[in-house]
Amino acid sequence: MDKITGAQWVIFENSSHMPNIEERQRCMQTVGDFLKAN
Repeated sequence: MDKITGAQWVIFENSSHMPNIEERQRCMQTVGDFLKAN
């Protein structure tokens, strides 16, 4: 991760393979926050 500028590691504890479905609100917020910051 330290070799990719701006990269972030996020763990979705309540998801298996599809956080965009299983934790939709948190996933969309995380992606949106990342896009706004970069």
